[in-house]
Amino acid sequence: VVSITCDDDQSHNRIRDDFVLTLRKLMTSGKTGKYFQFIEIPRHISCKVIDADDAQKLRVKTKSHFILYGRSRTRKLDSKDHNILELDGLVAHNPIPLAVQEQFSREFSELLPRKIAVDKESGLFEFEITSEWTELVAKYIIGISAEISGDFEYAELQFREVQSKLITSNKNIPVYAKLKDRIPLRLKEIIEAKSTQYLNGWYASHDIELIDQIDTELNKLDKKTMGERSSNLKAISLFLKERDVDGAIKIIKACPKNLRDAVWHINLAFLEAYKGNLKTALRHYRNADKLMVEIE
Repeated sequence: VVSITCDDDQSHNRIRDDFVLTLRKLMTSGKTGKYFQFIEIPRHISCKVIDADDAQKLRVKTKSHFILYGRSRTRKLDSKDHNILELDGLVAHNPIPLAVQEQFSREFSELLPRKIAVDKESGLFEFEITSEWTELVAKYIIGISAEISGDFEYAELQFREVQSKLITSNKNIPVYAKLKDRIPLRLKEIIEAKSTQYLNGWYASHDIELIDQIDTELNKLDKKTMGERSSNLKAISLFLKERDVDGAIKIIKACPKNLRDAVWHINLAFLEAYKGNLKTALRHYRNADKLMVEIE
């Protein structure tokens, strides 16, 4: 949902023609376009959406997942009339811990274009850039919302579309650099979460095809991207499929020392015990006992 109020008819028509309609075209194009229904709020309603509470009420009333709201004012800058476009947004998601909510809000605030000044006479290009910027951030934020709500397939779809558009974009916008850095980390989170789901399914059914699914997911990561969690999952998969104890130990030991937590010691202890190295296994179990296990 997009709700932007303007202080005069000329600004309203320009914001709608140069920003809102361009944003609509971008949001509803590409591989994820079919998943979006774009709703533009009429001016007589958008003028009442002043703050986050108003936006939240409108989001609930329209049953939308994402709302972009704001206002445009005409002001003089360097003796020229400019449209000052101020934007904010809200996104729906499942209940999450306060710390995650705060991190999500900070990321949203950091990435969304908050205040843009556009020359009223020659600002079409700036509006196009702002529309593209908003589209990419909106899809990225919707991807995060889907991820923390447990819809990993949809989240991955959004992240990969944003990633593909960033690769072909030659615009020197700082936010684009941040998105390029963060999307691989988000994709790694999703791959690890999906792999963990498959592993939990294997615990319940012992269906070896679920281990194949883990391999399929982890193969999407390169060695530089794999972290402690994905390395553990790779080692577990290797052991369960091939009983390759030495290979699993090699993967686990490749984990940097600063990331070796209680889970790392427990996994290594199990493998050493399986090989018959009971003293080594006991040492790792004792090390694990000294560390706090983080429960998700």
